[in-house]
Amino acid sequence: MICQRCMILLKTVSCHSVVFSMTNTTRNMVALSKVLSSAQQPNVVRNVATKAKARTTEERKSRQASKIDKTAAHEKFPFLPIKASRHIYILDTALAGEIARAVTQNQEDVSVPVLEANPGTGVLTEALLKAGVNRIVLAESLKEFIPYLEDLKTFSQKIMRVYNWDYLSVWRRLAEVECPYKHHEDQMAALLPHKTWAESPPLSVVGVLADKKDNVFLHHLLYSCAREYGLFLLGRPEWFIVISPATYKHLVTVKEDKNRTSRSFSRLAIMLHLVFEIRLCAELPAWKFTPSFPEKRQKLEDDTMSPSMRYLIRLRPHVEQQLPLSQIPVFLSFLSQVMSKKKQRFIPKMEQLIPGCGIHLIMSGFSMLAVIADVSPTQYVSIFKTMQTWPEYDGSPLKQHLAESAVSESVIDDDEDSHKQD
Repeated sequence: MICQRCMILLKTVSCHSVVFSMTNTTRNMVALSKVLSSAQQPNVVRNVATKAKARTTEERKSRQASKIDKTAAHEKFPFLPIKASRHIYILDTALAGEIARAVTQNQEDVSVPVLEANPGTGVLTEALLKAGVNRIVLAESLKEFIPYLEDLKTFSQKIMRVYNWDYLSVWRRLAEVECPYKHHEDQMAALLPHKTWAESPPLSVVGVLADKKDNVFLHHLLYSCAREYGLFLLGRPEWFIVISPATYKHLVTVKEDKNRTSRSFSRLAIMLHLVFEIRLCAELPAWKFTPSFPEKRQKLEDDTMSPSMRYLIRLRPHVEQQLPLSQIPVFLSFLSQVMSKKKQRFIPKMEQLIPGCGIHLIMSGFSMLAVIADVSPTQYVSIFKTMQTWPEYDGSPLKQHLAESAVSESVIDDDEDSHKQD
């Protein structure tokens, strides 16, 4: 005979076996349904792989076609730069069409003149005219291209003037005492119509910046805006410029959250967002430019950014500025002093610049343990405005330094941290 305790144990084991059997049956049914559904519906993984392969094949064909076109262009124009250069040209008609559409779609007023920097053979010039640009000024750095552009001007009354100088090197007017670029830029500004700051942009500038040359040009825009010379004599112009992934990475980081800490972006990016409204207009393949941009592998915080792409952005000055325009170089110099070492403690660093200011920062909510990288762009602006009311600011080393930087005419901060490849 089986005792009562054994009977209970047998029943328990039987129940677990039934449950285990039902569980296995359920799992099998789920697996079977997945197999049947996969047989009826397209395989998602297979489709993704197929699409990726198609994109890779299309890109390979595009690169090959671009290489053939560049070979033909170099045979026709042997003076064209072959390797990476400060002169980047657009000879690809599809690329020119994409840029022209992006420019006209993002202009505030399509009737204003367009300044095209380094038009080369005029491929982008023709695309801009077809896209609806009514007036265009050309500034070409290579004299060998000037006859081609003059011929193009005879066929189109919309081309106002052809200049032989490199507008994208106009930043040299800040770095060189006797620089012809000052005369060239002021002469160009005298040709174009003027507007007030509150009105729509009087001019749209289109250009492609070479890698590691974009920062000095962007610094020039900040300084010329602060001192209201050059094209800023016209009012509030807008720029459509192609920049590198490294520079765009810093701009995107600030745009996503201005209260985010400054660990990930440069002081130049902070200044640009403070002065300009920045918009991404197009993502462009790096290999379609002439010469092709180097596609260096680099760590980018945003997975959507790629070293094989270049980014066309629009820079348009804000109508209402957070700081007076004359304070732009001073604030940039302030950031250079404070953000020199981002791992350093913030309050001790400020104490070096303004002795005795620590109590004001603690009362504003800053911790003694906070490092410079923990401070957000919004906080930097707030500190810059309020520190000038502190009694400790008078006679401080920082005030003396900022006073000297305010009168300096040849300051070009190359912002090494924005050049650094992560």
